[in-house]
Amino acid sequence: MRFSSDRRLSWLAATAGVFVVGVVVLFLNVSAPFAQEPYVHVNPVIAKLSRGEHVFGVPVTDISLVNARALAREPLIDYITIDFEHSILDMQQLEIFMAGLIDRRAIREKQSLEHNLAVFLELPQYSSEMTVYTRKNALDIGVMGFVFSNLETKEDALRLVKAMRMGRSKGDPLYEPAGLRLGGGGIAAWFWGLTGQQYLQRADTWPLNPRGDLLAFATIETELGLRNMDEIAQVPGIGLLYFTSGGDLGTSLGVPSTDPAISTARQSMLKVCAARKKICGGTVTTANVEKLMADGYQLMTVNPGADGGIMPATDAAIRVGRAALAKQNKK
Repeated sequence: MRFSSDRRLSWLAATAGVFVVGVVVLFLNVSAPFAQEPYVHVNPVIAKLSRGEHVFGVPVTDISLVNARALAREPLIDYITIDFEHSILDMQQLEIFMAGLIDRRAIREKQSLEHNLAVFLELPQYSSEMTVYTRKNALDIGVMGFVFSNLETKEDALRLVKAMRMGRSKGDPLYEPAGLRLGGGGIAAWFWGLTGQQYLQRADTWPLNPRGDLLAFATIETELGLRNMDEIAQVPGIGLLYFTSGGDLGTSLGVPSTDPAISTARQSMLKVCAARKKICGGTVTTANVEKLMADGYQLMTVNPGADGGIMPATDAAIRVGRAALAKQNKK
């Protein structure tokens, strides 16, 4: 069939109009449900804390594949903290451990981007030491945050937050504190179940970035850190203040961990958290988990840990805490 120039132009215009209308209708039909869906955090700890919920986790030094499999389907916990401060720093084994946490059955059943477990790291270096490259290596493997040991000054806190953050353009409203982390994120996107671009958008500190999935723990365990605690809490990118069992702080203060000064220090941290609107958490046991939750803890790391699966005493403490929450929610 042959068209004149005028008829050809009319036909093209009509065809283009139908195509554009069709694309617009298709776009509206497809995008509307997604626009209404709430944002889903990959990090389950941040997902729950952002909703005002409580979370429980365990310290781990056994990063074998066997232990990863044991913990991957553990329903009682929300996170694990790999304690490299008191064990051998082994990034290659960390990769194997992280891969072992991927549970295809759980992913299929949950049908969500949110992981069952968040993985945090406590490095052997103290917070005053330069560890930018080590932290980058761990982030590139897929860890979701760090416990900053012996954090004592706002300057150290700021440097550590920068080490966690990706570099951004200066026009970005979230540019500061300027990130030191460069590159595409290594295999972290694979572990998180995202594309590389999606990972780069999420690999940021919460709550500085409300859509970030990285969490920075400011651990207060020295006399100097205690004095500077309020300044540390105000550093953008610090997600929570964390209090250990009190042994290290007692050593720093020159008193036993049972001294009233430790309890006073813990209460001071709770007051700072309330004043600066920070999450408060720390190490708990069966004996004190209910009290510390009542005092204001939202994040509880339960000793003695989970090397070779969840230990009986740890299991008992978590169950006590969760039972207290259930009772509270019924009121």
